[in-house]
Amino acid sequence: MLVGKPFGDNETGRKADFSNLLQPCCVRASASGQKQNLTRGDCPCPTGQSEIICLPFNCYFTRVRPCHTAWPRMFCLAMSWTNYHSHTHFCDGKFGPEAYAAEAFRQGLWAYGFSSHAPLPYDVTWGMQPESVATYLAQIARLQARYRGKLELYAGLEVDFVPGKLGPQHPGIGKLGLDYCIGSVHFADTFPDGTGWEIDGAHQVFLSGVREIFGGNVRRAVSRYYELIRQMVQQEPPTVVGHLDKIKIQNEGGCLFSETESWYRQEVLATLQAIAQAGLLLEVNTRGIYKQKTPELYPSRWVLAEACHLKIPLTLNSDAHHPREITGQFSYAASVLRQEGFTHLYSLYENRWQPFGFTEQGLLPDAG
Repeated sequence: MLVGKPFGDNETGRKADFSNLLQPCCVRASASGQKQNLTRGDCPCPTGQSEIICLPFNCYFTRVRPCHTAWPRMFCLAMSWTNYHSHTHFCDGKFGPEAYAAEAFRQGLWAYGFSSHAPLPYDVTWGMQPESVATYLAQIARLQARYRGKLELYAGLEVDFVPGKLGPQHPGIGKLGLDYCIGSVHFADTFPDGTGWEIDGAHQVFLSGVREIFGGNVRRAVSRYYELIRQMVQQEPPTVVGHLDKIKIQNEGGCLFSETESWYRQEVLATLQAIAQAGLLLEVNTRGIYKQKTPELYPSRWVLAEACHLKIPLTLNSDAHHPREITGQFSYAASVLRQEGFTHLYSLYENRWQPFGFTEQGLLPDAG
């Protein structure tokens, strides 16, 4: 995005007069500096020069898309968000892609990505069927055409890492031409009958796996989970590493292990170091919070502090399975991240991952 000077000269060097632009969809800070709400809308532009993105306390000239009206289009965008982790009815989401795109547009998101679960090598209900992948991508392509110039939409998948069977660099994934890929570990091993052992499934199934696969040793089970994430990062790196410490969903009230134990911290730190060395994006995932499954984000606050120390780039996602969840607990997450020292979040915008400043209200428009 070409961003100009706030409240400054337009492209002709002529000062712009914004005094009459205080319609409901085009506002700026009042003289007292009080923050005002903003919504999308089209307004007549007295400058006749360029498009404008209006934000609390700032107005920016930009040429986001060609103007097709007598007056240049005023595209007014409040500080908002992006989200690249979402699941549609092609896997375990509740609605088709169109419903999520419509809600993203309604909320004023800058960009939105679809990441339904890629087909899995196990018989589960939450993965996409192989024969549905082409339809999934075709629907996203149609939505991209429909929302062109209004909302950036991206096609991705959440791909499980299952050694020897599936991963982000699998040839079958590579040939799809995805915009990005979220790499995750949901299966830390298999039961004796070949059934995949899910780390975030029913608690009793998790405990059965600890007993049958790891001889009742929780430490071995958890260590195997992080070992697989490191293996994925090093051998089949994704664009984004998904919900790093999701295995803690089984650890309600510290019933199985403590995150303060040295062995656990060593596993997490080794995994963070692998991510940093590979130069990958790490996801901050809010689903555990808004679904009340965990008291902390994925990953936990102390993990975020270590990620900040290692200068690992972050992207904020909600792991939405319903349109109403697309920005769930983003403000809370932003507050935590700022407290832990982060100043930027990465978003896929204009077809490249780039850093944006942020506050609890959303991303700031000037990248870098």
